Amino acid sequence: MASFLLCACEHGQREAKSTEIEKTIDTLKESSDKGNKNVQAINASNAGFREVGEVKVKITTPCFGVHNADDLDMLPHPDEVSRKDSSLIAKLNAGDVFILQRGEQGIKEMETETKALVSFQVGKLWIWKSAIK
Repeated sequence: MASFLLCACEHGQREAKSTEIEKTIDTLKESSDKGNKNVQAINASNAGFREVGEVKVKITTPCFGVHNADDLDMLPHPDEVSRKDSSLIAKLNAGDVFILQRGEQGIKEMETETKALVSFQVGKLWIWKSAIK
């Protein structure tokens, strides 16, 4: 009789575990469906690709490019730079400032009154609008 009760208790635990497993599987299926819907929504809304009307620009005069728009105000004009300017050389070496040459091309992402954010091979850089065409 004791073995019968023991067997019945184990059977009840198995049923409870299988019910828990089924609930977990259902939960995973629901979250997977929600994830698939999110992916489909992103794909439907351009999938991260650029719009057809992208604006390509070309550097017309040598200039500096920076990741932070405020840093652009602190840089001298490229014609006024001394080859011995150690602070500028340090920024160039650190990758905080980039020198862009005439003819380099990029895609304009956004702009302000005097500055433009342009995507180049090295990344998105802020440059003076007067340096692009």
